[in-house]
Amino acid sequence: MYPVIMSPRETSRGVDFQVWVAQGSQPLPRRIVITYKDEPRQPQFWADLSNWNLAPEVSDALFTFTPPEGADRIPFLAEVRGAAATATPKKGGEK
Repeated sequence: MYPVIMSPRETSRGVDFQVWVAQGSQPLPRRIVITYKDEPRQPQFWADLSNWNLAPEVSDALFTFTPPEGADRIPFLAEVRGAAATATPKKGGEK
């Protein structure tokens, strides 16, 4: 495995992040390591990744959302901008 060590930005000082990538025909992430360098004894979080499924069979029903009764839909900023761009201006000072 090859380690890829991320250099921290100023906002994340004190944290090192490593991604270990497998060699060979499937160079997939196999391990991540997070080290808290500013903490006493520099604790680490390790996760080993295995059994990658690169062609999962996932039902569309898994992504179907049914809102609970009484829920209100909130427009996203992109939808608000899109509505403003397509609005027809009124003539003669009408509001």
